[in-house]
Amino acid sequence: MIDSRSLGELCDSWVTKIRQASSRKKVKDTYGGRSFVEAVAASGRLGAELHVLSAGLGLVHEDDEIPNYNLTVSKGEGSIADWLEWKEKSPADWWDSLNRKLERPHPILRLVEKARGVILVLPSTYLQMILPELLMIRESDREKLLVITSPSGRYKIHRSLYSRCLPYDERLDGATKYKGTRNDFPHRALKHLVDEVDFKSLSTAATQRAVDFLDRHSKPTVPARRRLDDHQIKQIIKKNWQTYFGKRNSLHRFLRDEALVACEQKRFGTLWNQVKQDISRNRENL
Repeated sequence: MIDSRSLGELCDSWVTKIRQASSRKKVKDTYGGRSFVEAVAASGRLGAELHVLSAGLGLVHEDDEIPNYNLTVSKGEGSIADWLEWKEKSPADWWDSLNRKLERPHPILRLVEKARGVILVLPSTYLQMILPELLMIRESDREKLLVITSPSGRYKIHRSLYSRCLPYDERLDGATKYKGTRNDFPHRALKHLVDEVDFKSLSTAATQRAVDFLDRHSKPTVPARRRLDDHQIKQIIKKNWQTYFGKRNSLHRFLRDEALVACEQKRFGTLWNQVKQDISRNRENL
């Protein structure tokens, strides 16, 4: 992203844009993918309220109405990660500026203060984005908090919060029920916590010990996957489109597990959309 504006100016422009957006849908009708599906299922089983931590919108409740947007601090489409690095700013700087412009500063701090308990489920990039705010939470309120993140997220978290993290790692993929992609790892771990552990009646230390199913599994061997360019991957998707009825997740699993082609989820989603549009145009021209 080439943009000469300051962080504050870009944030002003962004907030103006999302406030002026006329088309809105509820959070629960906007997001998709396995991560969100698992979060919805877990909150339903627990009778808990679901919030989404958004780099573009701040902290939003599942019943909030939001515009369609495209902004992330993770690498991929809609990312401002490179711009922040160029400006010598961090995702945490963006998070703080965004929430101040939205007139909702420190939303997680306020949520933890009023809640009986909070489970934070997020990848390492988003954990780093909110880390300064987490460090503002007073010690007594930290007892309400459980954090589920990727193994790299656990290693990066501040030592004062490490005891709040649950010890999920790659061995989770050794259990068929919880297999998935790297992007949805934290939410697959949440599924295990809700399905397998009576954490509401346990202390945090006991909950950490209760994640003992990991001892019954080993980290699966990752097969060597070929690296292909976008055109080659699109050709594979097109060739197998009818076999898998155009289903995005099924085609992605085929590409990774059977064709043994390396393609992370966001990249695949972009290529899948392009193939879908190509097929639609071809049908219209028949």
